[in-house]
Amino acid sequence: MLLCLTLVYAIDLGGQPQADVDDSQGAESLAAYMISSAASPRRVYVDEQVTFFVNASSTVVGAMLDITIYFDYRLTNGSVNPSSPYFHTQEAAPAYVTTTYAYDHIGNLTDTTGTTYFQVWIFVNDGTATQAEAGLKVYVVGNTAPTLTSKPASTIYDITYEVPYKLVSYVVQDYDNELVTATWDFGDGTELAVNETLATAAGSYISQNHTWVIVLSPGRDSLNPLDPYFVLFDMSVKFEDAYGHVVYSNHTVNITPPRNYEPARTFAAQSNDWSPGYELPFYASATDPEGDPITWTYVFSYSGVDYMTDVYHTDYTVPGTTMWRNVTHTFSSSGVYNVTLFISDAMEPWQVYNNLSQTIQITVKDNVAPGVLANITMSPVNPTINTTLGYAEVFFSIQANDFDSDVLYLTWDFGDGEGATNQSVGGSWEVYTFYQTHRYTVAGEYNITVLVDDNRGHTVLRYKAFNVLTTNAAPSLKNVLFELSHGVYAAPNTTVNITVILYDFEGDPLTVWIDFGDNSTVFMAVLTDFSENNTVTVLVSHVYNSTGKFNVTVTYTDGMFGPGHNASMQVPLEVKVPRDIVIRVWNWWDSVSLGLVFLGVALVFARWYFLGKFRKELDKKGLSLEEYKTMVAELKRDRDTSLRSVDAQVKANKMNSARAKQVKADIRDTYVKKVNALRSGTLAGVMGGGA
Repeated sequence: MLLCLTLVYAIDLGGQPQADVDDSQGAESLAAYMISSAASPRRVYVDEQVTFFVNASSTVVGAMLDITIYFDYRLTNGSVNPSSPYFHTQEAAPAYVTTTYAYDHIGNLTDTTGTTYFQVWIFVNDGTATQAEAGLKVYVVGNTAPTLTSKPASTIYDITYEVPYKLVSYVVQDYDNELVTATWDFGDGTELAVNETLATAAGSYISQNHTWVIVLSPGRDSLNPLDPYFVLFDMSVKFEDAYGHVVYSNHTVNITPPRNYEPARTFAAQSNDWSPGYELPFYASATDPEGDPITWTYVFSYSGVDYMTDVYHTDYTVPGTTMWRNVTHTFSSSGVYNVTLFISDAMEPWQVYNNLSQTIQITVKDNVAPGVLANITMSPVNPTINTTLGYAEVFFSIQANDFDSDVLYLTWDFGDGEGATNQSVGGSWEVYTFYQTHRYTVAGEYNITVLVDDNRGHTVLRYKAFNVLTTNAAPSLKNVLFELSHGVYAAPNTTVNITVILYDFEGDPLTVWIDFGDNSTVFMAVLTDFSENNTVTVLVSHVYNSTGKFNVTVTYTDGMFGPGHNASMQVPLEVKVPRDIVIRVWNWWDSVSLGLVFLGVALVFARWYFLGKFRKELDKKGLSLEEYKTMVAELKRDRDTSLRSVDAQVKANKMNSARAKQVKADIRDTYVKKVNALRSGTLAGVMGGGA
């Protein structure tokens, strides 16, 4: 019998060494077959499958071959491993058998190069006394961990704030030519980043982009030598192959924040000279390019000792926004004070390195009030609104000075709800003349005031009252007409119609009030419906509930200022109960009374008749009745004068009473004759005259 055996093993990676055959244990034919099938040595890794091929035959026709493969046949001491895993099968000759096996650890034997391997042994039996066997070595080694042949420095500098940064300097080397996974922890709390590369023995590049975002600390500048500002992150990158081999690379990332520029500021006092006991305003502003919160610290000191500190804060703003934080302070006594303002756009505890300061010196001393001339001058003195222009322009002026050389602030009130201000330059005792011009559009009485303030607690007030007139003509009341129930008076509870007629040359709207005089509601109306002759009429009705004499007051205005533009008139009105008509029976006295009335009428008629006739006689003589009466009156004066002369002579004892009596009789007789001569003896006694 002759057995023929060929054994080949392989793995699924390719390119690894083929096991060499230990032919000292087999037949020549077996050995001859092994030599002819040999290849270059191979090796495998733990948990990688190994493929075994057994090709055997027998000289016995139809023989069944019993094939056994021991995968770990020898122990480290050279003895047979009784616990070796094995493969067994029976196949008809010739047989070609294939099987696989994966080792879970590295070889327990070591060759001269230090490489670990397993001793594999194959037995083939054809049922006769002849048995063929062969041995070979399977090199099983462990998987190597990846290595980093190039990586960034332990500290990575000059990474710009919020700009993507590419980490490109990692080179991963793996002698097993397998995938390596990189897990990136950037140290800023963001999500881990993962990517992979096929690492080779020559090395492969791997990179990752990342943007570090930091919360900036307000007011801290990276270039401030007293407070260098940067932010550190601990970054870690883990490199891992498929076999769990891990390599870490740890770095410190130094982030350079953007430049933070100091805020622009202003600081000033209302005055550097002040009086004790009065509030002095201080004005401060800050404009931060980044809009950072601002801390304002006011420090008040006297003789080098800080006696008060006030701290204020303003919040974030739009970049470049100007913020104001003004304060006032009262100095209790005279002296020289320093007021220092610290402005910082940094937060604690970094304000000590990021404070800007400015100091103002204040001299506090007793101060006197400004001097102001007594009167406000104005031109023109009697301003009148030009109806064409619609206004009257008035020029005002006043003079003032300050003995402490303080700046003077003037506040004008023109009396019509409008005002203005003036300011002196200060610094001297010079008398300043302050001017204002104002236009008045409504006529009326005005009171202009000007307040002079030295901002040291002293104010002086001056005022001037004046009238602004208008060329507009005043309205007039043309008539007030009553329509009464009984003609000249009204009965109670009857309707009284009152018609008021007004006139206005310009046809301005007129406001009229009618007070009925009985404590009832006053009637008011605005009249605009003028006639062609510029009159306007209002009709109102009213009912008086009680009797009496009432004054109806009509008040009217065209809204202008000046005489007659706001006027009123009272018109009397009587309300009474009408008298009852009584029918009486005619008696004798009524007849006598009626007769006497008729007699009187007859006498009057007779006198009128004869007087008319007498006038005609006078006309014939060329005299009128008036001329006749005048001549008679002259004769009477002459008579009376003569009689008084006689009485005077008697009183002076120049004439006795008997003589005086005779003379008086002659005087009277002469008078009668002269009058009769005028009458010419006609119509004697008609005039009932005569002395």
